[in-house]
Amino acid sequence: MSPGVPVLLCPPALRAGPEPADGRHTPIPTGHHLGLRDNPDQDSQDTRIALEAPLDSDEERFWRALTRVVAALPKALDDDLSKATGLTLSEYTVLMRLSEADGGKLRIGDLASSAALSLSRISRMVNSLQARGWMGKRRHDHDARGWVTSLTDEGLRRRESAYPALLLSARRRVVDHVDCGAAAMTVHQIRRIASVLE
Repeated sequence: MSPGVPVLLCPPALRAGPEPADGRHTPIPTGHHLGLRDNPDQDSQDTRIALEAPLDSDEERFWRALTRVVAALPKALDDDLSKATGLTLSEYTVLMRLSEADGGKLRIGDLASSAALSLSRISRMVNSLQARGWMGKRRHDHDARGWVTSLTDEGLRRRESAYPALLLSARRRVVDHVDCGAAAMTVHQIRRIASVLE
């Protein structure tokens, strides 16, 4: 894996209760427990169908395991990276996205989307990284209301120097626990999920 390959970004955290110790299937909550209205006119057809088809045992074990990973992994990677390099995972992701962009430049809205950050948060982060000399920011040539961000040489060096720490964390936290024989299929399945979410 080279420094140009994206490594484990930051999706929103989901939380789920513990998996039943005895492995028995616990049906997915009913509409009442989900807070849905009793009036069927308020519920979509898809929601009604979903409630009539609860997850089976294997599907629920997969779902619970996935939500545990989604909840815990970003914080673990962020902690590892911060301790080793002083960069947060979000800061590293912003520098990485710019380093991979054509000409090392992105409109601020595109940078926010690619780094999975809100516009308000990306604006604060860009200002912080600019103050450290790692990024530049200028008005868009054809849109006076828009901003274009760029990566400085120092920012690129900072990103490259942090990459080994993130790679070590990614291996220790995730990759070394994946069966090599199942890795290709796992990538395919995760990409299918990501394509639905993006």
